[in-house]
Amino acid sequence: MGLGWLMRGEHRQGGGSPQYKHHEIETVTLIAGGEPASGRKWKKIADEVAATFLRKNWNLVYCGMGTGLAGNIATKVLKGGGKVTAVVVTNSLPPDLPDGEKTHKVSDFHNRRRKLFDLGDGALVLPGGSGTLSELTDLVAWKNAGLYKKPLVVYDPDRWFAPVANFYMEARRRRVSTCMPWAAASGPRRIVFMMQNELI
Repeated sequence: MGLGWLMRGEHRQGGGSPQYKHHEIETVTLIAGGEPASGRKWKKIADEVAATFLRKNWNLVYCGMGTGLAGNIATKVLKGGGKVTAVVVTNSLPPDLPDGEKTHKVSDFHNRRRKLFDLGDGALVLPGGSGTLSELTDLVAWKNAGLYKKPLVVYDPDRWFAPVANFYMEARRRRVSTCMPWAAASGPRRIVFMMQNELI
């Protein structure tokens, strides 16, 4: 993304060495596009992220779509022997759930979002559409309010979220908001580091 750390501790008074909070990560919530076109556009991202989940033996929790960037990654993780849990709404099941997924059913989409955030030890956000942006916005709001105390990492080599990052930076410049609590990973290995070591 080219914006480095975009978190509460980015501009600490008096400088000094960065301070990190270590997290033990077993399960990661994946927030990403579910539309078919997104799976083709970001194939390289899907390959990198799926390989990272398998290498670290992370369990994947996501929305259950079988298409798009999210579905592409889930399918690759399953084929590689990894564990995937789909959080789905009982009366609105995705028609294309990949075989082998464990499903966790909830009553509505509001509860699905909360369950997605609750089940992971951290959240990884990748490029997507309005649903992805809405979930990222909720995570940022919850993080700012102290309601989400887990790592929040954005992996965006295509700079898809640059306008969103610029919005939060401008809001902070105008003192409308005081922080932007996510870490922007520049590559797969930085995803791991930032998920396990949260800047405070």
